[in-house]
Amino acid sequence: MLLKKMQLLWDYRYLIKELTIKELKLRYKRSALGFFWSFLNPLFMMLVYWFVFGTLFHRMPMENYPIYLLSGLLVWNFFTISLTNSTFSLLHNAALIKKIYFPREVFPLATVCSCLINLILSFIPFFIILLFAYRTAFSPVLLLLPVALLLLFGITIGLCLLLSVISVFFRDFVQIIDFILLSWFFLTPIIYHEDFLLAEYPPFLQQLYQYNPLFPVIKIFQYIFYEAQIPPLPLFFHATIFCFIAFMIGIYYFHNKENSVVKLL
Repeated sequence: MLLKKMQLLWDYRYLIKELTIKELKLRYKRSALGFFWSFLNPLFMMLVYWFVFGTLFHRMPMENYPIYLLSGLLVWNFFTISLTNSTFSLLHNAALIKKIYFPREVFPLATVCSCLINLILSFIPFFIILLFAYRTAFSPVLLLLPVALLLLFGITIGLCLLLSVISVFFRDFVQIIDFILLSWFFLTPIIYHEDFLLAEYPPFLQQLYQYNPLFPVIKIFQYIFYEAQIPPLPLFFHATIFCFIAFMIGIYYFHNKENSVVKLL
């Protein structure tokens, strides 16, 4: 089933490409700064969190704390926009879905692809900050960036496929997605180092905390950008497991509910 579905999506790759371009054009239509907004949003968030946690509360005694923040915020920004937009993707394209047949996965997939392009473009000003503001030399560890992006993409597209179907069956779900993402944000080591939080909780909660599927992926990006070190192999192993599980659940659930989704739309 999976191989047939992947082959079908490959046959419709040009449709995915056109939908991705359409998503990008709509996002930056009449925008003066264009894709720079994908970088400015996490940059503004970084400044706020830097002031609150790194300056006002003096609770984050980390060297180059803004780089730690931004390396996580860029990834989180991609993840949240992908999930939020994909949750509505089937509902917003209901009229087209009812008219002709094509693999309906193309809508959440195109949304995630457009967000991935934004993320890659946002790395350009991020590298400029690393180079000029912090005099950070480019490290060979950056060669692992495509692997990190692939793992992030796999987890994200799996969850997006799942949530896009759930939102059709449970229309109230679109009202609570923001609350879920806000809670998820504070359970992910972006504004703090995980050691800072885990030290305050008993061992069983520490283990539960590390089942966050974004935890190993975020840490890989932080190792690449902030630590400039090769991430430990267990992080890649855990991220790969989460990626495989999320992708398989997402595409399996989507495939099994696709006909019901069309009827409900």
